[in-house]
Amino acid sequence: MVSAPSFACTPSNPRIVAGSSSFRPPHLQSAKKSAHSPPVAAIRHNHGKSATLKRCSLWLVILGLLSLGAAPALALWTTRSGARPDRLITIREIASRCGLEVSTPGKKIVLRGQTALVEISTEGREARVNAQQIWLHAPPARSWGRWCLTETDAQKIIVPLLSPASYLRGYGTAVVVLDPGHGGNDPGASSRRGLIEPRIALDIAKRVRAKLINEGFHAYLTRDVDRFIELDTRPRLAAARHADLFISIHLNAAASRDSHGIETYVLTSPGFPSTSGSNGENSSKNNICFPANARDVANNIFGYYLQKNLRTAAQAEDRGVRHARFVVLKEAPCVAALVECGFLSNAADERRLMTDEHRDAIATGIAKGIIEYGRAVRRANPAPPPTQKTNG
Repeated sequence: MVSAPSFACTPSNPRIVAGSSSFRPPHLQSAKKSAHSPPVAAIRHNHGKSATLKRCSLWLVILGLLSLGAAPALALWTTRSGARPDRLITIREIASRCGLEVSTPGKKIVLRGQTALVEISTEGREARVNAQQIWLHAPPARSWGRWCLTETDAQKIIVPLLSPASYLRGYGTAVVVLDPGHGGNDPGASSRRGLIEPRIALDIAKRVRAKLINEGFHAYLTRDVDRFIELDTRPRLAAARHADLFISIHLNAAASRDSHGIETYVLTSPGFPSTSGSNGENSSKNNICFPANARDVANNIFGYYLQKNLRTAAQAEDRGVRHARFVVLKEAPCVAALVECGFLSNAADERRLMTDEHRDAIATGIAKGIIEYGRAVRRANPAPPPTQKTNG
């Protein structure tokens, strides 16, 4: 339990608007791009009959466009705190750019293609991409009668998950740092039967490390015994190893003993609340942009692969890929995620975590998630063909 090229980390990112070629995913973009959009013509202030005619002509043009169903300008979505507005983009525009069809059965929006299925709840932030649950930063909104998502959710989550290799240029996977949570005088969570989070997290981390080394990765632990390490020291240990990936491993606990399952966290994007709201480790102001936010897209892709493989291997309840501003995420020097491997407060999860078989299944899921992410990175960064030697 928890006590860098991608998108520019600034509110002045290029805005996505309906019909904008800048929204087209990298794999669908044409090689030729115009440097600037055509400037909007200025309307000069004239006097007399000429000005009246021009004003009438302008209104006729506007009314004509409206009668033809021209798309009105999309609204801005603003967080409850008003920290940062974010432009909305229609879901039909997302689907069109990604080659998907849209339908709205019941209380969800479905985007479907030959190999892709996206389901978005109209009543909250839950969504599914190819059956894997994810949490958006904001629920879909209606603008001029059309369903929309924020630019952040479209550009940093939905579209990249449909074509991950298009967004992973320049990333690596060779060096992995595993961070067993808590330890020493920081006991973390505990169960009724005496299971202690730091010990289970360390056991799982050691199993993951062994599996990764067997697959050819360089894998390291932030701690290999039950000792205390400051939260901000853990990312620095990853930086010292020149890590490509950082995974913090934890066990969960909740006031309700009914809560169970596995969840994965990645860093929240600037301007939005975290998935679980504010708590001691999630209290950063929404509008703060951390250096690690420069890797938001890669983080989301990595978290997706981790959660997908983890819940499958462990055959656990899927609580989805969530967002938080935990210290180890916001200070991570590389692509990072935090996994919660079950609830020590839940009797069923506790019984399973007591067995070597279940802990090994969890470790297998984490390792497979890293391996699958690695495949996407290799597709994004193909090795150059060998150079041919010439005689003479």
